[in-house]
Amino acid sequence: MVPVIASNGASFRGAFDYYFHDVKARTTARIAWTETLNMLTDCVDKAWKVMTYTAKSQSRLKKASGQKATGNKLKKPVFAYSLSWHPEQTPGRETMLSAAKESLEKLGLSEHQVMIAAHCDQPQPHIHLVVNTVHPVTGMVADLKYTKRKLSDFARDFQRREGTNYCPKREENYTERQAKLQTKYADPIIEEAWKNARNGEDFVSTLKTHGYDLAQGRKRTVVVDPYGKAINPTRHLPGVKAAEFNQTLGRFADDRLPSVDEVIRQRKLSSDRTVNDAEPSQNNVALKKDESGSDRTSEKIDMIIEKQRDRHDKEKAKLFDRYAQDLTSLREEYAIAQRQTEIEAIEDRLKRQSFWHRLFRIDRKLKKQHKTRVQELARKKMNLSNKASRLKTRFTQEFLHLELQQGDERKALISTLNKRTPRRQNAKQNSRETNRECQRIAVSRDVPELGR
Repeated sequence: MVPVIASNGASFRGAFDYYFHDVKARTTARIAWTETLNMLTDCVDKAWKVMTYTAKSQSRLKKASGQKATGNKLKKPVFAYSLSWHPEQTPGRETMLSAAKESLEKLGLSEHQVMIAAHCDQPQPHIHLVVNTVHPVTGMVADLKYTKRKLSDFARDFQRREGTNYCPKREENYTERQAKLQTKYADPIIEEAWKNARNGEDFVSTLKTHGYDLAQGRKRTVVVDPYGKAINPTRHLPGVKAAEFNQTLGRFADDRLPSVDEVIRQRKLSSDRTVNDAEPSQNNVALKKDESGSDRTSEKIDMIIEKQRDRHDKEKAKLFDRYAQDLTSLREEYAIAQRQTEIEAIEDRLKRQSFWHRLFRIDRKLKKQHKTRVQELARKKMNLSNKASRLKTRFTQEFLHLELQQGDERKALISTLNKRTPRRQNAKQNSRETNRECQRIAVSRDVPELGR
């Protein structure tokens, strides 16, 4: 098994488009099966929206769970990695899912929201995992330190249980680490391309066949892997200095190379063009709309629907804030932390009692006080748990009621707009808006679980 970690991303929609569709297309021929973990929905078309909502609701989740609202705002909540088996192996779905769950537990992500896609477009069976680093209950961001080391150890243990050793280099690195020697990972694609290249042109063309591109970094020429991660190639080529690397590349290593951002942007534009070419009917519809002069009407409809959507979002945010305030007030009422501090202070005083205090049992009163406080704390915790549970149930019911009410409002608005929309535009415009609203309703039904 070979685990590969992609660069952290900012868009769950982008990850969904990339991992859950064919390359540069909207088809799904390479997807063998999909799975979701820690979500109420099994549909990946809805799952990425739920994960996006969770990431955007991080501050509310922290407040509702009593966490501190400190720290910088999270910009890249998408963590993705893959698990690949050897082409000789044929693991089933259950085996792959078991490996995925075990790897998530190794990384400390077993409670986080996950989308899994199994691909069948390569000789080696493999799965891709897209993880939301924001915890769906506490709102805390997962600690992703030493992820490569943890996944390497997981893969080693997994293969030892299988009785296979398809990656001897991993065993060598493990042995060296045990001997306190420094180990270094080298990308096999870059190594192989450099080894077989006669000149810079061969090196660049070999990289391109594997989805790698050359780009101009801040200080040097870098390689951008298929996941958008910028790599310093000389770090993956033992014994090769920067001067030797640039000399071999020749004209391919100058300042006219595109930047890393430009390479990623070009890839996205290329993907968008492929999608547009695959959907000519939609382009024709857009042209017909331009020719019919109905753009202005379409803009007005979008503005009205967007206005209603903003109002609905504010209503939901207000409900979440009220729930967070009620939960905070409940915790302040029982003052669990303060009572715990008082018990710890009494325990500290008991530990510091002198020999004579213990001999003549002068500390009896203090021990009795400690016992009373502990019993009282247990009762308070139980009462708090019961009230918090009732508060959560009430909040869930109110949220579902609000969701249904907003769904009826959306349907009523669409019905009203249908009567006012010109007949030529009716079919396509209403179908698109109805699908969009139905998706929002379906996704919002997963929200109460996020507000726990």
